[in-house]
Amino acid sequence: MYVEELYTYTFAGKFNGTTRIIGDDDFDGVEFFEGYQVPDDAEMGKITPENVTPLQVEREDYTYKVHRPYKDETKKVSFIAIDSKTWPINTKM
Repeated sequence: MYVEELYTYTFAGKFNGTTRIIGDDDFDGVEFFEGYQVPDDAEMGKITPENVTPLQVEREDYTYKVHRPYKDETKKVSFIAIDSKTWPINTKM
């Protein structure tokens, strides 16, 4: 499994980041997970290494906490997730 996602979040107030849950008792989750801040006009298929900023990610069981402070704004965040059957592959943006 190789997944790329692009989410648009609207933050009303102060937040320390976002979370993404991948896995459950029937699925072991992923081996590799990264989060990126992308430009506000980003579109899937047009995201390049030159226009992303890697974000700090912390894993707790099946929950990935992607750290970046937000306050009263709308931002796009991209995620890459790979399971252990597919990992390792060259995924660096």
